[in-house]
Order: sequence, then structure tokens, then C-alpha cells
Amino acid sequence: MNLKLLPVISVKTSFSGNATIKNGTKTIAGNAFAYCNNLTGVTIPNGVVSIGIQAFRCCYGLKSVTIPNTVKHIDDLVFYECTSLKNIVIPNNVTHLGDGVFEYCYNLESATLSSNITKIGDNLFNCCKKLTAITIPSGVTNIGDFAFYYCESLTSIVIPDKVTSI
Repeated sequence: MNLKLLPVISVKTSFSGNATIKNGTKTIAGNAFAYCNNLTGVTIPNGVVSIGIQAFRCCYGLKSVTIPNTVKHIDDLVFYECTSLKNIVIPNNVTHLGDGVFEYCYNLESATLSSNITKIGDNLFNCCKKLTAITIPSGVTNIGDFAFYYCESLTSIVIPDKVTSI
């Protein structure tokens, strides 16, 4: 059996400022930047295909993230409780967006989702108190439990006809 090891990244919680992940990185490991309270921005390079579980969990100062079109998989709770995050764009190559990815991102105002996801996971936007509107991509067939729970500013949601389970 041939196993190919892919470069991954993980950093100390004391990291602060903006992070530019080096070229050649394929995977951002689970918990890679978790609890980096002073991390303010992240630029993810082309070539990264997967962002692991809780990779940026509780990065309270995180304000901006640039995700390239090469990313296909965003695991559960990746941006959980990133309370300074206001806007996010999930590129169209993403086919898997895990559960609770933006849970407790209290200040998230807008999110653009990949047109290639088929499921809105459980708790995806749970407690995103400032989220005002969302358009669910046309290919989505399932909206998970508590996906929009406690989104107290949400005034507009467009649900496609293909959704068969909410």
C-alpha cells in the first residue's frame, strides 16, 4: 500500500495578527488555529482542499478569512464562536459544509454559500444574531436541526423547491 502524506498545518495558540498559510499546504488540520484569540485574518492559498474540524474555533479576534476555490471540504465547527467574523464567502467548489460551521458567530452579518452543497448542516448558523438574510443554494435538499436557531435579525430566507427535509 502506498500512502501519500499531505502537508498539514497547526500553530500555537499564542499566534496573533494575520496569518498567510504557506503554498503547498493541502489540509488545515483540525484545531490548527483553535483558541488563537489574537488571530485577526487568514489567507488560505490555492491548493488547500480541506479545512479540518474546529480549525479556527474560538478565534475571537478573527475578522477576515479568504478561502480559495480549491477548497472542497469544510468540516464541522470550523469557525465556531469566531465572534468578530462579519462576512464570509464559501467558494463554489465546496461540496461539504459541516455542522455548526458558523455556530455562535454572533456578529456574522452575511454569508454566501457554495452553489454545490446539498445540505445545510445542524446548527450551521445557530446564534448568528446579526445575520439578516440568507439564500440557500438551489441544490440543497436538507436543512438540519437548529440551522437558523436564535438568528434574531434574520428577516429574509430563500428556501429552494428541492428542500424535502427541514
